[in-house]
Amino acid sequence: MNIQEWLQADDLVWIAHRGAKSECPENTLPAFTRAVAMGADMIELDVRSAGDGSLIVLHDATLERTTNGQGAVSDMTLAQIRQYDAGAWFDQRFQGTVIPTLDEVLVTLPHTCLNIELKTGPAERTHALVRSVLGCIYRHGAAGRVLLSSFDHTALAAVRSLDPTIALGALFVGRLWPPFDLAETLRLDSLHPDVEHLDPQFVAQAKAQGYAVFAWTVRSKKALSLCLQAGVSGVILDDLTYKETASSSV
Repeated sequence: MNIQEWLQADDLVWIAHRGAKSECPENTLPAFTRAVAMGADMIELDVRSAGDGSLIVLHDATLERTTNGQGAVSDMTLAQIRQYDAGAWFDQRFQGTVIPTLDEVLVTLPHTCLNIELKTGPAERTHALVRSVLGCIYRHGAAGRVLLSSFDHTALAAVRSLDPTIALGALFVGRLWPPFDLAETLRLDSLHPDVEHLDPQFVAQAKAQGYAVFAWTVRSKKALSLCLQAGVSGVILDDLTYKETASSSV
């Protein structure tokens, strides 16, 4: 299915958080291909700019947590970043894995729907990131299978100013207030509340107004149960085995 079909799906949409991160190093090609093999409907990943403007897939602004390198990626070129191992920290089986580029992900997963979270910085870099991400998506003909999301709602506004149709989702913690003004202004397709503050009434109102609701991040079967009871459209989760046991987790 394309992204719009998943946004309007009646069944729960299973979204792999940074790929199959319970089985593979997060935000890497092995994690993404494994998530597809495990039946993920969509893959969530993080994109930020390296110092030379390259689009890399990495959650953190620095290398320490998920590689054997150190330092801010905004101060490094892609070539420098690729010198570091992004897999051995998770398991020696993944030694030699590198941080992928967005281009590589789109080539490796030509038919998979992606929820690309924009990791932004200063305003001037944010606009450059938005333009680069859109350009990359267009080059691969992937606009129909991509949902762009961010906690930085100014970045979403920048996307919408450049592309009136690409799918957009707003990430947030707690409550949006006023509840749907942002969604209307930016012509959002989805709203992404955190599981800890999930409000069934908000979920129902959002869906009634045509917005998909994707809850993040499900890390336990109890959290999954709360999401199912609240009637969310989809769950962004770390462990895709929950998909296989969903019926017994509620």
